[in-house]
Amino acid sequence: MIVIQIICEGKSEELFVNNKLKPHFKDMGIALKTSLVGKVRSQKEGGNVSFERIKRDILNYIYSVKNCNFCTCLIDFYGISNSFPGYLLAAQERDTQKRFDILVKAFEKAVQDELEDQKLYRRFIPYVQMHELEALYFSDMQHLSEILNLTQKASIDLAAIEHKYRCPEDINNDKQTAPSKRISQLLSDQNKSFAKAKGQLFSHPMGHRSCTI
Repeated sequence: MIVIQIICEGKSEELFVNNKLKPHFKDMGIALKTSLVGKVRSQKEGGNVSFERIKRDILNYIYSVKNCNFCTCLIDFYGISNSFPGYLLAAQERDTQKRFDILVKAFEKAVQDELEDQKLYRRFIPYVQMHELEALYFSDMQHLSEILNLTQKASIDLAAIEHKYRCPEDINNDKQTAPSKRISQLLSDQNKSFAKAKGQLFSHPMGHRSCTI
């Protein structure tokens, strides 16, 4: 069985992989293993995604042939530092797909430059999400509204958010207007906790009709 190590930005991403992706890939003969950023060398785990910090994790897994066949990441654009390879150039690009291409290409080259044995480079799968995890739920507004049991007004407000953007990936345009912040605001208007809602989201299937990346 092929084993892929996924370095996750935080607990939410790790739960997503373990609860949603792992069963799907298992049927394909692929085993997914997770760890939080900073697990190598007993660093504080999760968050603070600088290249220097995640690089140590990536190189560790690339060289650990016995532990996995491939290594990749589940981190998002708004969670990485501005010193991350390609970040400043990507941040100037308004088109989500072009921003993704710039960032991933720079990330790929930066890791490759760190490897003494270039043959091992094939074990790395570069990836950076252009949105936070909660953006995926905006791919199916009706499903999201039902899961969160939103009022009619909140459902209308939710639909208004969707109509403003070409795809869910574009919603994450600012740290204060990120998908999780928008959901949190809708729930606070109903005196509900977003922390509890997260548990509901992870226990239900996710829509994917509008996602492009």
